[in-house]
Amino acid sequence: MTKTTKTAQPTKPTRPEVNGIKPPSKGTICAKIWEWCDKQQDAGVRPEAKELRKALAKLDDTTKNVQFYRWRKFNGIKGR
Repeated sequence: MTKTTKTAQPTKPTRPEVNGIKPPSKGTICAKIWEWCDKQQDAGVRPEAKELRKALAKLDDTTKNVQFYRWRKFNGIKGR
């Protein structure tokens, strides 16, 4: 008899979890929103929801709002 060995399944890359939030997977609509917010922050500009809605007007407003506030929570931004 030959012995068969199980091959390990490839593991998905894990996304870091910060403040109870995981960033969206790359290539998704949600990731586009997070990328916009990251670019604003990297440029020294504080991202705002109304600016996000203008910049990404073709996307659903509810998705933009939810992801904006998830991005804020992930980055530890509180208050106004």
